[in-house]
Parts: sequence; structure tokens; C-alpha cells
Amino acid sequence: MKTRTVFLPFAFIGTLWAAEVVTPANPQPDLVIAEAVLKAAVPADADDTERLQAALDEVGRKGGGTVFLHRGNYTITQPINVPVGVTLRGDCAFPSIAGKSTVIRIRAGRGDEDGTAAFTLNPGAGVMGLVFFYPDQTLADPQPYPWTVRTAIHPPVANDNQTVDSCVFVNSWKAISIGPEWNELHTIRKTNICALKTGLAIDSVTDIGRVIDTTISPLPWLWFGKQAKGAPTPDALAGWLLSHETTGVDFGRSDWEFMRGVDVRNYKTGIRFRKGVNGLSNAVLAGSAFQMCETALELVELNDVGLAVYDTSFNGRVKNVSYAPDFKSVVQFYNCAFKGAPETSGRHVIVRGKPPARRVGGILKARQPPCPKAKAFFDVKDYGASSRAEDNTAAFQKALDAAKAGGTVYVPAGRYRFRGNLRVPSGVELRGCTDVPHHTCSGGSVLMPYQGRNEEGGTPFISLEAKSGLRGLAFWYPEQTTINPSPYPWTVRSLGVGCWIRDVNIGNGWQGVDFATHPSDGHFITYLSGCCWRKALFVGKAKTGYVEDLQFNPHYSLRRAHRTPVAQNPPPPEGQPPAAGWEAGYLRDHLEGFVFRDCADETIVGTFLYAAKDGIAFYGQNHVKLYIHGTDTGARGLVLDQKPGSTLDAVLAQIVPWDQGGHDEKAGIWTAPTDRGAATFHASQFWAGPRTMVQRGEGSLTLESLNSLSGPMAVYGGKVSIDGVRYERRRNQFVDVYGGAVKANEIDVRKVEKKED
Repeated sequence: MKTRTVFLPFAFIGTLWAAEVVTPANPQPDLVIAEAVLKAAVPADADDTERLQAALDEVGRKGGGTVFLHRGNYTITQPINVPVGVTLRGDCAFPSIAGKSTVIRIRAGRGDEDGTAAFTLNPGAGVMGLVFFYPDQTLADPQPYPWTVRTAIHPPVANDNQTVDSCVFVNSWKAISIGPEWNELHTIRKTNICALKTGLAIDSVTDIGRVIDTTISPLPWLWFGKQAKGAPTPDALAGWLLSHETTGVDFGRSDWEFMRGVDVRNYKTGIRFRKGVNGLSNAVLAGSAFQMCETALELVELNDVGLAVYDTSFNGRVKNVSYAPDFKSVVQFYNCAFKGAPETSGRHVIVRGKPPARRVGGILKARQPPCPKAKAFFDVKDYGASSRAEDNTAAFQKALDAAKAGGTVYVPAGRYRFRGNLRVPSGVELRGCTDVPHHTCSGGSVLMPYQGRNEEGGTPFISLEAKSGLRGLAFWYPEQTTINPSPYPWTVRSLGVGCWIRDVNIGNGWQGVDFATHPSDGHFITYLSGCCWRKALFVGKAKTGYVEDLQFNPHYSLRRAHRTPVAQNPPPPEGQPPAAGWEAGYLRDHLEGFVFRDCADETIVGTFLYAAKDGIAFYGQNHVKLYIHGTDTGARGLVLDQKPGSTLDAVLAQIVPWDQGGHDEKAGIWTAPTDRGAATFHASQFWAGPRTMVQRGEGSLTLESLNSLSGPMAVYGGKVSIDGVRYERRRNQFVDVYGGAVKANEIDVRKVEKKED
């Protein structure tokens, strides 16, 4: 391993490497790679603020990467700023966290609740595997502190993609704040929180935020045990949390918040929705539990789209669900459990289904992505790769070929030009410097293809052999434009089974990821993001597969890191000025977003895209479970053209059809005349556009529990069943039936003479 000399303040004690493979004391699910590695100081109570900040700043200046802290105690007495594109990662033994983990001992901000957070996360930054502990906090004399972790107040680039992953908050006053400054794309997952006031506060979030497998309860402080000064007894801590103004999750404004696996216990208010600084929320919630809270769910105010809930239990000591007197939005409970009868509020609440005998929330738990079995490590810079080189194709391929026996080929932060194509061997992962979801604007390890322009059917830039993958990379086409974009080949194509993609961003591709041309059994795709002008993700020919947390939006092509090369835009088409928003109109005319064809057993969770011709589509012979999907302003939000015997089971779909023409070729759900499959939708939300649904096929379509602000439905054939509908626009509360059979409750069915297509 090569080292280099770095001049840092004397207080820095550690090693800065070009890149180092770290061996943590506790087992980890992946290979840990870091640009800076620190060990706990001696004596244990030494102030680590300066050396920790110095290491973070140095990695930030390099363009991003990870600072790793070996297990032990690290004390901070001043706030820490985590720069753009940097992850601060520790070694956490869960749940036996005391004495076996990386513990951040926070001695900053005592008595100053409104002070600067202990850790500020800038765009593309994250904290992972850390235990946050306040050694001076006691239950006998609890003192306010600022937030432990929060998003940036004045970020240097767009406030996107802050992550808290696999962390433990032992005894925070207030644990995590997302906002209230404008922000997007937070990810909070696999995290445990004990907070004496607020566990998680979310406000001013636009498309979109995710909270996954996160528990807020007394347990972290109890786990920490005797190491915590004045550690409380279980009864004392639970009693204190219930008798004071404590909140597990507090929502102001969040657009499209995706939540699954959220567990809040023993708080006065489990989860609350109220008016935020910049408006109201709509959200979906699945596979969660709010237990032994005074009020499990408090609904003060939501926007008209409302809240849809699936497979979640509400156990309130006083109230399961509390509604403000003037609450007017819509809440849907599907397959939910309540302590006693569910409390409702007139026509604003839809309750359908029944709690399963065995909770199915485990289906929605985030799965562990694959990684190479071999631990071998190869740095592309050791094979001649450089941000200064005009073509890095040979150097990268040489590193990949050297790893043919299996392992990780690592790409340090930087922008790398390519004039050719790459092939990743079986058992190899091509990995960038980013350990968390990231955005074009946060830079990182950026691969820039120059070849293939105007060759849509050409060789993909990267080909993945069977059982190989990509992680932590960004792709950028320097000669691509946002007006009249040019065709290119696929950015990535799988050549065989068992391939994976993890935390990969394609900022301005033409065609993104192709897992459909070749059989793709056992594929795994998590947090693929970006903007692609023609096709985003195609998946097919798969016996099994798993896709989660996709995120596509044209702003990935517009919010760029500093000094990113940009092609000059040509003149726009006649009659279309290059005004803001032109790119969204182009996508609504051209983009096929997420396409699944011939997938025998596919699970899709937490996917989202803004602006598309077809948001998500299902063709051929499929058996698909779709949980939590959002199409925002898609000409056709969800398309069905399946063969007989196919099934699609969709829960918590949020769809915004976008067409002002009012004809029946565009809608939230649109089935082709050749569709013969069976599709069910539970707890859905629709808004905008002329049609909620258009059924042209001869298959079956079931809509159970939905809230629609869109126009009426149209049925031309097949079998349609509708139950539990709330239309905001009462005049649109009907189905136009031109053919087929319709069974509907709580909605008007109008027979209409069949139109000519």
C-alpha cells in the first residue's frame, strides 16, 4: 500500500493513505476502504476535535471518500463539519455497543439547545457505524443540547443526499434534524435512537426523503449500560419519556417521504404530521410499529394527498390516532393493526384489509447488497489511471484484469476520461470512493465517457460479467447537452446472472442500466440515481431479482460539481425556448423510466422518478411485488402490458399523471389493449392529470383503497374492481365505462358509448 506525506495540525494522529483497506474489530458486511484512518487517543478523554476535523477536511479537499475511526472513545468539544462527499465511518458492535464500538463522546453545546449541531452533514456526506454518547447527560438532571446530527444550513452546493446509516444515538437531547432549510434526498437507515426530546425531525424536504429500518426507543441508553454516567433503569427512562413532551418522529413539510421499518416505543407522541416552515407533507409508511406511546400517530395537518399506511401497528396508551379538530386531509390504513378499534375522522379516513396473522413487514427490510467474496484490493492509480490523462481506458482495464481472481478495483476521487469501453470480470466490484447515496453535485469518483455519441446501439461503456458489480461511482458525459441531447449506448449492461449496482449515479446518460438483454437472475440494484434522457433502467429475463431506492430526476443533469465539464447547448427546437423546465418536457415525451419484462419473482421497493413518458412499466410474463413507488409527472405513470397468468401486487403507489390534453392515452395507471395480466393496487395516491386510470386491456385490475386528486377513470375492457375511494374533486368521482365489467363501491359508474380509438 502506498502512503504519502500530508501536513496537518499536530493534533492529527492517524494515517492518510491513497486508499487503505481497513480491518475493523467487529464483523462488517462489506470491505471497508478509507482515505484516512484514526485510532482512539491516549488518554481516552483527550480532545479529538481538531484531529478529527483535520482528517475530514483533508479527505474533502481530495474530492471525497471515507474517514474511518477504529473502535474506542473519541471526545469532541466543538461542532464537527462533515464536508461534501465525505463519510465518517466507525466500527459498531450492535447491540453490544458499550466498550466494543466507535463511540463519539460529545461535550459540545451543553445547555444550548439552539446551538450548532455536534455534526453537520454537507451534501453527499454521511455518518456510518458510529455511537453518539453524551457523557455528562443524566436522567436525574437532564440538560438540553443542540441536535446531534443535522443537514447543512449554508451548503456549498445543492443540499442533497445526507445519510445516517447504522448509527446508535445513546442519550441525545435531539438526535437528527433534516432541515428546516430546503433539502432533498436524505437517507436514514438501520439506526437506533434514544432522545430525551426529539428523535427525528424532518422539514422542507422536496423529492424525496427515505427513513428505513430505524428504531426510536429507550433501548440504546439501556444497552450502553454502566459505561453511561447515571445510566437510568428501564422503568425510570420509559416513565420519563412518557411524562415529558417527547416525540419520536416530527414531520413538517416533506414531499413524497418514503418510510418503512420505523419503530417508535415509549414516547409521548410516536409520529406527528404538522405544518412546516414551507408547507405540508404527503407520505407513505409501511412495515412499521408505534408502541406504548401516549399518542401513537398525531395528525395535525397534511396536504391533500395525505398519508397512506400499510402493515403498521398503532398502540397508544391514550390514543392510537389523534386528529386535529380541523383535520381535512386523507389517511389510508391498509392491513393495519390498532390497539382496540381504529379511530376515524369521517370520510377523511379509509380503513381496508386486515392485519396479517404474521407480519409481512420483513419483506420491506433493506437487504444487504452483494460484494466480492475475495478481499483482494486493486487501486486504479497503481495501474496508471489519472485525472490528468486523456484516456484512462487501458489503465482501468489493466486493473480490472489484474483482479480476475476476484476482489475490489478501487477508484479514488477524481474525474477520469475514457475513449473506450470497460469490462468488469466475474467476482469483481469496480468501486468508487462514496460509501453512501450521492448526487452529481457532490462529485466523488467520476467516470467520463467520450465515446459512443450518436451510436445508440453501440457497445455499452461498462459491461458486467456474471456476479460482478459497481458501487459508489458517478458517470458524466462531458459532450452531452440538456437541450436536444444526443443518443449514446447504455452506460452499463449486465452480461450474466448475479450482478449488482449499489450507490451509483448517472448524471446525464442517454440509456442508463440494461439488465434485460441477457438473463439477469439474482440481480440486486440499490440506490441507482441520476438523469437519463431515453431509458433509465431495463430489467428482464430474471428468475429472481431485487430493486430498491431508485431515484431519477432531471436536476442530476443540472446541479453539477464544481469544474464539471459541460457541453454547450445547441439551439432548442423551433417553438421551444430554452427556458427552465425544458428538460422535464423532453423527458415526458421520450423517457421510458423503469421497465421490467419477463421477471418471474421480482421485488421492487422505494422507487421514484420525476418526469417521464412511462414512469414504470411491466411487459411480458411477470410475478412482481411493488412496494412504494412514485412517478411524478409521468405522461403514463404506470404501464401494464402483461401476458396471461402474470401478476403485479402494488402497495403504496404514488402517481402524478401529467397531460393536459384530456385524452385516454395518458393516465396514472394505463393498460395496453394487449394486456391480459392481473394487477392489484392497495393504498394508492394520485394527483394532477385528466385520468386516474385507463383500462384498455382484457386483464383484471383491482383498486382497493385510494385517494385521487386526478380525473375520473376510464374502462374499455377486462374486469375492474374498485373499493374504498376518496376523490378530492367530487365532480370527478366516477368511472366512464365503454366496455368490460366494473364492480365499484363508493363511486359512480357511468355507461358511455364506446369511443373510436
